[in-house]
Amino acid sequence: MNLLRNALKSHRPVRVDQRNLRFSLFLRDSPRPFSTEPQQPSQDTSKDPFLRTPSTGLVYGKLYGITKHTTKSDILSLLEGCNVNLDDMKVDYNRTYMPTGMMIQFPSRYAYDAAIRAINRKGRLYKLERADRSQWDFITPYGGKSVLLQGIPRNAVSDDVERFLSGCLYDSSTMQIFVRPAFPDPIKMALVHFPSQTQAMYAFITKNRSFCLNNQISFTKYLKFQIQTIITNGYVHQTLHKPNGLDYAAYGRLIQHCTDHRLLRQGKQLHARLLLSSTLLDNFLASKLITFYSKSNHLFQAHKLFDEIPHRNTFSWNALLIGYSFNNMYIETLDLFCHWLSSQSASAKPDNFTITSVLKALSALFPDLKLAKMFHCFVVQNGFDSDTFVMNPLVTYYGRCDDIGSARTLFDTMPERDLITWNSMISGYSQEGYYEDCKRLFREMLGLEELRPNGVTVVSVLQACAQSNDLVFGMDVHQFIISNEIEMDLSLCNSIIALYAKCGSFDYARELFENMSEKDEITYGAIISGYMVHGFVDQALDLFQEMKSPGLSAWNAVISGLVQNNRHEGVLELFREMQLFSLRPNSVTLSSLLPSLSHFSNLKGGKEMHAYAIRNRFDRNIYVLTAIIDTYAKLGFLEGAQRVFEQSKDRSVIVWTAIISAHAAHGDANTALNLFDKMLNNGIMPDPVTFTAVLAACAHSGVVDEAWKNFDSMLGKYNIHPSVEHYACMVGVLSRAGQLSKAVEFMSKMPFEPSAKVWGALLNGASVFGDAEIGKFVCDHLFEIEPENTGNYIIMANLFSRAGRWEEAEKVREKMKSLGLKKIPGSSWIETSVGLHSFIAKDVSNERTEEIYEMLDRLLGLMREEGYAFMDEFDEESICN
Repeated sequence: MNLLRNALKSHRPVRVDQRNLRFSLFLRDSPRPFSTEPQQPSQDTSKDPFLRTPSTGLVYGKLYGITKHTTKSDILSLLEGCNVNLDDMKVDYNRTYMPTGMMIQFPSRYAYDAAIRAINRKGRLYKLERADRSQWDFITPYGGKSVLLQGIPRNAVSDDVERFLSGCLYDSSTMQIFVRPAFPDPIKMALVHFPSQTQAMYAFITKNRSFCLNNQISFTKYLKFQIQTIITNGYVHQTLHKPNGLDYAAYGRLIQHCTDHRLLRQGKQLHARLLLSSTLLDNFLASKLITFYSKSNHLFQAHKLFDEIPHRNTFSWNALLIGYSFNNMYIETLDLFCHWLSSQSASAKPDNFTITSVLKALSALFPDLKLAKMFHCFVVQNGFDSDTFVMNPLVTYYGRCDDIGSARTLFDTMPERDLITWNSMISGYSQEGYYEDCKRLFREMLGLEELRPNGVTVVSVLQACAQSNDLVFGMDVHQFIISNEIEMDLSLCNSIIALYAKCGSFDYARELFENMSEKDEITYGAIISGYMVHGFVDQALDLFQEMKSPGLSAWNAVISGLVQNNRHEGVLELFREMQLFSLRPNSVTLSSLLPSLSHFSNLKGGKEMHAYAIRNRFDRNIYVLTAIIDTYAKLGFLEGAQRVFEQSKDRSVIVWTAIISAHAAHGDANTALNLFDKMLNNGIMPDPVTFTAVLAACAHSGVVDEAWKNFDSMLGKYNIHPSVEHYACMVGVLSRAGQLSKAVEFMSKMPFEPSAKVWGALLNGASVFGDAEIGKFVCDHLFEIEPENTGNYIIMANLFSRAGRWEEAEKVREKMKSLGLKKIPGSSWIETSVGLHSFIAKDVSNERTEEIYEMLDRLLGLMREEGYAFMDEFDEESICN
């Protein structure tokens, strides 16, 4: 346990104290402040110019069909979407305090019409009729000063009631005792008036005891109705009980009701009554109040209550722990858990609710495999390894730690698996990129009789289909959704649209998009991303312009898409423009934006983005961190990339791979290979991208033996199957070392057909060593695979020219011309004091062209004087024109 606690503390980042902020939120007044005085009848507002305007448009109606068990919350749920709240409702009672109807104040005629439609859907249960303002004003709103006593024995008299209410301050002269007709026996009741709401509430809570008169009264018959009614309808219904102290169970139920219905004002009132009664809160009531304040986003008050508990048990610890987790305050969750482990309390042991809350925090903050295994041991030691409720988030956590194998082992060995278990595993496969395994497990799930996939399941599978471009399987899933009548909520609709858009089926995607009654920015982002992936940049921008107020995800989709399509010119302007709309760029924005800076050689812009990331603490995000390292390296600022790496605290395999790739790209192969050795010594397991960087470094340095060693270790030691990228790197290693025949032999033994990258690596080697025969052999394949790649034609023409085979070189150029291909002129950028300028070879568009070329001629002359010579490999004008 100490080992786990220390491990959690070592991962814990600096904690920011936000108590003052939360304290100010706790003290902030409610829009409808609680008053101890009765609500006054509406005053004449004709003199108020604001209320005379037609924009008020109040409409009144009376709802019939309610019973004594109908609460305002019930009607509020019925009229959801009609823009009414609890204060817009008044219950009309008869002489015996039976409800005859409910007056409702609507903000507009549209709201009233919407209520009519909502009520009609309920058949004949309720009926709503138009009413006027006078009927609304006639009903005196309940001021919270009256208590209705139910269940009085038939032979009880006023003296019995007064004796029961001893110790309470009330007006005995206005007390009314009456009988309500009921079957089989009439109900005797009493209405008691108190001078204030405080006194009425005090009487309700302190006298809600088991006071019996001749054993003729029942307590439980009315309790539930009392709790609902006190909060939602305003009337405090009371049952006669013995005055023998506070009823903790009744308080607990009231507080729980306030929690469930988000009734902040009433919950605070209950807490205030407890304080007024000088009651020492036990773990039960304190836990209820902590949960109430936590779910009301008043964490400072929740923590204050927790600190005041003298002897905490599991319930009180869990109340605050779950509260932090509920509000996504994961650092505080882990901090409290460490404090709990340090307390060593025998009466407070973590339970399954504790474990799930901590696992949620760990998954969000620290996807660390060592920590996952330690916590797994903690789960086993405490006997939770057979608890499905605990094991489900543990499966998720292993997936978040990129150890999908351990997650699957845990999944396979679980004694019981419920729907959440299957969803956790399927989601893990989908999120970690194991798309085929995700689809395979979904098929297996379909064969189960006791479980059926739900919306969460199919969303994960649809995402896997979209990422793997498997339109056929995705359409089968779509058909399954329709056939099984799975609810098409917004998240599911977005996933279906993303599938069709990502796979290029824009007709289906747009049809679904146009038919959706509700859309959010994720909906638009799915279509925009699909357009961008398939190169339809203009269509994506048109759709983006249609959005009235695009959110951050839509802006990110556009920025990312422009970078993917090499439309880098407007990306920085777009970044600045989004901030003008009061949108704060996040880590996704930065990681998408940073790669574009290297295309402009804009080191200053890269440093500005780095500074922005530091100010906003995005530099801790692993994707932003690797993007900064990669950008600095591509901008030639290798020292800066190395410094960012050395200062990083989270050195995962992604960060190590970024710095290895940076040194490899700069030809510093020895440093790259040394970094790879350090990574292995630190216990970091390489991934396929890491080996691509390592093999590229080997190619730069010409260390063939080292390359073979790492290539063979992929499958033999790390169980990583080499991909086309790795084979292309090995061909590059052999070709650059002059071992062209071995490279050809290696290609012949590949388990799949060589791609253009593999042939291109061999062509580059043939070009370096002037082997025209192998070059011709390679180009015969390359011209078929990618006939529009001008680079291949140029390299081959150069190779023939250097070998003196002029006729064959001319044939390559003629073939290039016949296909209508032209060499794309390379563009360059230069940053001056007045901005960033782009230009191409022989560019004369700049107004200072003459000065520029004069300076260029002077520089070329100086270079020739230093002994540099320039080689015109072939007449480029014959190809470009």
